Amino acid sequence: MRRYSEAVKADVRRRMSPPHRQSVAQISAELGIHVITLYKWRKAWRLQGEVVPATQKDPEGWGPADKFTVVLETAGLNATELGGYCRERGLFPEQVDRWRQAAQDANAQPLLTMADQKDLQKRHQEDQREIKRLQQELRRKDKALAEAAALLIASKKDPGLLGRGRGGLTAAADRRKALEILDAAMAAGARAREVAALLSVGLTTLQRWRRQFVGDGGGLDGRKGSRRLVSHRLSDEERQRILLTCNQSEFAALPPGQIVPILADRGIYIGSERSFYRVLHDHGQAHRRGRARPPQGPRPVPRLEARGPNQVWSWDITYLPTSVRGVWLYLYLVIDVWSRKVVAWDVAEREEAQIAADLVSRACLRERISKGRPQPLILHADNGNAMRAATLESRLEELGVLRSFSRPRVSNDNPYSESLFRTVKYRPDYPRRPFRSQEEACSWACAFVAWYNHRHRHSSIRFVTPDQRHSGQAVELCRHRARLYEQARQRHPRRWSRGTRCWRQPKVVWINPPRPENAIDPATLVMAA
Repeated sequence: MRRYSEAVKADVRRRMSPPHRQSVAQISAELGIHVITLYKWRKAWRLQGEVVPATQKDPEGWGPADKFTVVLETAGLNATELGGYCRERGLFPEQVDRWRQAAQDANAQPLLTMADQKDLQKRHQEDQREIKRLQQELRRKDKALAEAAALLIASKKDPGLLGRGRGGLTAAADRRKALEILDAAMAAGARAREVAALLSVGLTTLQRWRRQFVGDGGGLDGRKGSRRLVSHRLSDEERQRILLTCNQSEFAALPPGQIVPILADRGIYIGSERSFYRVLHDHGQAHRRGRARPPQGPRPVPRLEARGPNQVWSWDITYLPTSVRGVWLYLYLVIDVWSRKVVAWDVAEREEAQIAADLVSRACLRERISKGRPQPLILHADNGNAMRAATLESRLEELGVLRSFSRPRVSNDNPYSESLFRTVKYRPDYPRRPFRSQEEACSWACAFVAWYNHRHRHSSIRFVTPDQRHSGQAVELCRHRARLYEQARQRHPRRWSRGTRCWRQPKVVWINPPRPENAIDPATLVMAA
């Protein structure tokens, strides 16, 4: 049996402990120590009260024993010692406080008997098996649904192959189009054989077409011969007759689908509806008509510029989980784009335009924004129901506020609100468990907004707080920092290979900054009216 020195064991304990947190498999591969030996050592160290998670997981994923050991080790530390302890092990003080509270709550609960524990474990295993079965069924249905959606989209992109059958000559353009439909459908989750059946083309035929396009191949049919002249095609006189018939005053407002039956009732047959459409298309007379809304092109990119506070605001709504499954609370946040300050917030039980209108009104009153300003305030949002509602629109008109909207399904058009929500959900003190009431959620949101506005040093505004930048204190603070850095560089010039750090405040903040050749498009702004 191989024996290891205390130095080797100390090195292994250091690797397992925070902040290194190397896994047992990784240590075994690097040092050549068997995993069973490493697990025995870890078990012994845990019994001695050592923190050895031996995992790359986030500290929240540590086992209960490691978390409880951290609570015991930090029980007698003051705030300064606790801060050093957390930095050495890659933890946050808020995490240690939460683990301590969880330990106290667990000890306050009555202990379960062995029979109760076995029964609880059995029910848990049954629940896990049921969850696994439901997840498999859900994945199967999702896959089938994705395939059905992909086939439905592919059927709307028919290049003229549907129902054609075997034996017809397919042009190179149609072959390329069919291959594009096949690739798009397979990328969306459809099987190649199902797409081939939809196109009425054999799978091997599609594979042969793909090989014909490889390299310099143009996808042309290599068989000899030429297209035959169809003897029963429409003559020039018949095509001219179709054109004259469609342009008569009696039929000028009717589509071919109605013209052909009317002529049939009169004992006249010139051609099918499809022939009528084909002739009209060849003569440029098959354009869209009527009051139906034509297909819309891509919306212009919203480009907004802010050179000071209260020029551009951005707002959005996010979900907050509650202890009741399927019931959510809604966190409303309005942020000043230039200063990053949260100018208004609210927690409500529903997503409603009236709540948003009242929230914006309170923010305008607090920031002293009224109608008739030389530069009106712009309120940017996405395309949610509350953002587009007429209630909010009329309120913004009363306040003299312009509206701006993101493009559909483009979250990057509202980056400041998205980044703020990311900060909200990833704070160390964000509750790991759902909120039990609206009052609890309001209390936490109030504490977060106070921290964010007055204590959080924002990296995009040179590490000043949003409130300092909003109130105009940031420029003087950054000047003081620049002078301090310059004095330090003069005392030890060899420590600086270049100039000191740039502490200048950004003067302009953009949502989608334009390219140099582009100007701001006023069409992206909609007056609330």
